[in-house]
Amino acid sequence: MRAEAQAVLIEPLRSYLHPPEQEILRRGHNANSTVPQRLDPETYRKATALEALLGYLYLSDPGRLEQVLAFLDQLSSDEIPPDLSPNE
Repeated sequence: MRAEAQAVLIEPLRSYLHPPEQEILRRGHNANSTVPQRLDPETYRKATALEALLGYLYLSDPGRLEQVLAFLDQLSSDEIPPDLSPNE
């Protein structure tokens, strides 16, 4: 999935997350990294935050990961503009 699409999903996802998961999202967003030239820094940080959360859940709570992915799957059809879909 493109970074732009991941960034779009962050805001609606926040309300679904538990406080420790929100903290992982915040820490992932604030992590230092080199931003690709084609992206603005905020979009890249949001995408990185989502990836950090998914990695954390993969390692610590696979059942919760499935719940979050199901929630994101529901959102993606409504929230992601067609030009940012994974098939582009």
